[in-house]
Amino acid sequence: MAKQKGLLTKTTTIDNYEALLGSGARVNKFMVEFQLPSFLTGIANIEPELEIMFRSFQMPGPRTIEPISVIYSGDVFKVAGDKSEEQPVTGEFQNTEDLRHRNVFELWMNTIQEDNTGLRTAPETYKGSALISQIDRQGKVTWKKRLLGLFPTEIPPIDFNRESSTEISITSVTFSIDRQEPVQL
Repeated sequence: MAKQKGLLTKTTTIDNYEALLGSGARVNKFMVEFQLPSFLTGIANIEPELEIMFRSFQMPGPRTIEPISVIYSGDVFKVAGDKSEEQPVTGEFQNTEDLRHRNVFELWMNTIQEDNTGLRTAPETYKGSALISQIDRQGKVTWKKRLLGLFPTEIPPIDFNRESSTEISITSVTFSIDRQEPVQL
């Protein structure tokens, strides 16, 4: 395995650390691009790629591995067990006046399972993917992760009220994912 140059080396000094850190990864510099399932783009005249300026989006953490205790000759030691399933991720975005992005996710959810019949579409036809990109201060993509087997599972209602005339409505969408993988730049 090749040795990686990183923040933790034997010769780490404050100057080395600052040089390696640069300006740091900013939580407000990211982009999310969706690859929508083909059946959705066919029925609604929607482009297969959807890029939304999210207000917030969770980057899923690594799956946890539960240890298993093994008893051998009276001693107990731990070995790696199975990985947990992927946790859902949630994103929030501001709505356009015509709610076009919210409508895409609502249509996506409604076509997974029909309201009238309860018939469910086959998973390979309704699952899409998303690409999360970290961006530096100059607008250059510095890191990417792809979420695979993605589909929306929850879209909470929008609360309308007359008290705020300047607030833009927000849509929150929760997605289920099968797996995640890093993407080489």
